[in-house]
Parts: sequence; structure tokens; C-alpha cells
Amino acid sequence: MKYQARESLMHDIDSKRGSKKINLSLTAKTFGVNRSTLSRRFRNVTGSKQAQYDNQRLLNDQQSKKLLEWIDMLTGRGLPPTPSMLANFAYR
Repeated sequence: MKYQARESLMHDIDSKRGSKKINLSLTAKTFGVNRSTLSRRFRNVTGSKQAQYDNQRLLNDQQSKKLLEWIDMLTGRGLPPTPSMLANFAYR
């Protein structure tokens, strides 16, 4: 199953939580996903891949945008930043 279809299934399962009983085995079989993975997601033991990615990021979207602007500004002046400069700016 493709990533987007799987995420769509997980979103659908999340939206049904609390409203009625769902047959997770049948749903997993229908969409071709592992029943235990579906069960863990339904019970909020695990989250989506996007949530995991967001938790691992050092910078949020606004900070990333500022970093890119800073890189563009330095590069425009003919002073492309070094990797250590990028690391220092990102950690600040």
C-alpha cells in the first residue's frame, strides 16, 4: 500500500476513534496493512510518520525559512556559509 493511502487509512481510523467499535482485523485486511500496527496506531501507542519526522527536526518551518534567507543573503554577497556556520546558526 502506498504511503498516502496508508496515511489516509490512519486518518480515517483516527477520525472514527470514540464514535463506534471498529473491526481492526477486517480493516487491516481490507487495506493490506499489518493488524498490530493498525491497533497500535488506534490506541495512540504510535503516531504518524509525519509526527515522528516533526519530533526529530531541529528547526521548525519558520526557523528553516529564516535559515534559508540567511544563506541566500550571504551567498548573494559572495560569502557562501560553511557547514560550521550553518550548524552554529541552526543551533542558535
